[in-house]
Amino acid sequence: MRETHSSAPLVFNSIFETGVRAVFLLISLFPEAVDIEDLVALDHLVVHSQDVGGPNSLHPATEKHATEMLVRREVIQNGLLLMQTRSMIERIANEHGIFYRAGDEAHNFVGYLNSPYFQQMRQAAEYLVRLRNEVGKMGFTQLVEQQLERWAIQFQSREVPGMPR
Repeated sequence: MRETHSSAPLVFNSIFETGVRAVFLLISLFPEAVDIEDLVALDHLVVHSQDVGGPNSLHPATEKHATEMLVRREVIQNGLLLMQTRSMIERIANEHGIFYRAGDEAHNFVGYLNSPYFQQMRQAAEYLVRLRNEVGKMGFTQLVEQQLERWAIQFQSREVPGMPR
């Protein structure tokens, strides 16, 4: 029996895809380890890098663009767990919390991913890490907050009854 479209596995923003993006981001950050909050912000921006002056965005902007970041955390956590099982991500727990760093197999894995999509992902990840280093952690947090505000305003203006779209 043939599977219907609705039972097809989700690839776009799936646990696997967010795990792969985390590996790209963590390689770009290596040897730095980051927490889940940093990864949620970086994951969202690596997909929408053009919004912060980076290379073309990996995914198109949608009406749900404003709320995407708010629902990503669980998917990203599951993606991190998946990649940990393959030694692509290392989880570090210490007195300051839980942090993630590229694992032993991360470089080998991404070395095989050479399609234009993954090349663009690599460029976006490297751009974001450079930007984060230039503006500092606090400056980067402020940039993310500004983007959230901008996206929320866009979302609200689309959702106000009687307002033209």
